[in-house]
Amino acid sequence: MSIADAPKTLLECIDIYREAGNEMCVPREVIAAWIINQGLWEPTFASRLKECARQMGDALGRATATDQKGHEYKRFVAAKMTWYEEDGKATQKWLWDEALTCAADHAHNAIKYMHRNIAKDICSLRATVEAMNTKNPNLADDPIELKWDFLEGDGNEDIDPKKPR
Repeated sequence: MSIADAPKTLLECIDIYREAGNEMCVPREVIAAWIINQGLWEPTFASRLKECARQMGDALGRATATDQKGHEYKRFVAAKMTWYEEDGKATQKWLWDEALTCAADHAHNAIKYMHRNIAKDICSLRATVEAMNTKNPNLADDPIELKWDFLEGDGNEDIDPKKPR
């Protein structure tokens, strides 16, 4: 069956799946794999675009570079900025740019969001440690102890406070 002859809805695809004698009480991924393997469905351009953009954002967020001193830094930074659509409508979007050449407003916004996220992570970490130490009976005689001055590290000599992780 070609895509042109394919059913119009996923419910029709499920009916074909059942008519082929397949079990219905299975994870949806099993049914989806069968439907795709039979050539009954393919993703729309919009869903492929969304997945590509998601993977690209992940790649941009992981990309690093190393300066002349050997310190690693983020090569690209994201900032929530005003974006003007083709029709002139202004919306807030996450925009990526190169860390070393982005505009000042982009740089300030990107660092503000990075700083806020780190602060939230630290607050969450502190609350988790406190909850675990007070409510986990397995930690009564061996509580988790962390130094909260991150420039001192946690006792591991291999930590470079100038190098992001």
